[in-house]
Amino acid sequence: MTSHTGPTMSQEYIASPDGRRLPLRCWRPAAVRAVVAFVHEPGSDGARYDGMAHALAPRGIASYAIDLDEAGGAPGVRRQAPLQARHLAELRTLTTCLRLRHPTPPLFVFGHGAGALTACRHALRYPTDLDGLVGEATLLDPPWRAAIFRKHRGLAHALRVPRMALVRADGRLRETVRALSLPLLLLQGSDDVMAPPSGSEYLHRHAGSRDKTLLVFEGGDHDLVNGRGHRRVREKTGQWIEAQLAPGTRRRIGIEYINEEV
Repeated sequence: MTSHTGPTMSQEYIASPDGRRLPLRCWRPAAVRAVVAFVHEPGSDGARYDGMAHALAPRGIASYAIDLDEAGGAPGVRRQAPLQARHLAELRTLTTCLRLRHPTPPLFVFGHGAGALTACRHALRYPTDLDGLVGEATLLDPPWRAAIFRKHRGLAHALRVPRMALVRADGRLRETVRALSLPLLLLQGSDDVMAPPSGSEYLHRHAGSRDKTLLVFEGGDHDLVNGRGHRRVREKTGQWIEAQLAPGTRRRIGIEYINEEV
């Protein structure tokens, strides 16, 4: 069920575990049926989800996007936690906040690139926090690529991959992915050179969820929600979330290849 009501937009701040003020963008429809927490990748911010949030709002889906801390922690903190550990803690802060604000509607996390790695690890660590998970261009490298990054560390910077922390996060996720039981939607561009399709394919094949869908957008690159064919990506995402809200038990395992130009 959809409406034509646009969201109420606002920006505020929430405190990170180490005391930093993290910007939080909010897009709230008049009646909230579901909530999505967006997790960007390093080098981006929550503003990239404005178009997606406006597309979801008519379906009664509220969107929240935090700006993850990449500056290394609050001033005066001597020992900085690794990037992935900080982002995990910040995402936990966000989901806890959203559960307090919206205790009844289902809560989904939508991660992009390395942010999708963070979202998956959060779902594994706190399986009762969420009702579903969406990964866009999940940066889960094939083992041979991780081995190259270990040997040639400068490549990670040249390719704008967030340092060796991702190689370690990649390995941890591969070791535990069968325990991932939440409903799972994977969005993947066929021409994504930053996050090859093999990562999303691996997650779809090995995740323990009995409700998992992989959508491969032919010709799509790393930025699906704002790139070519973004309207189709946003529509498919909204449809999947709405299907999760329908009464009864939904179980689907499938792969769909989408080559429509929008």
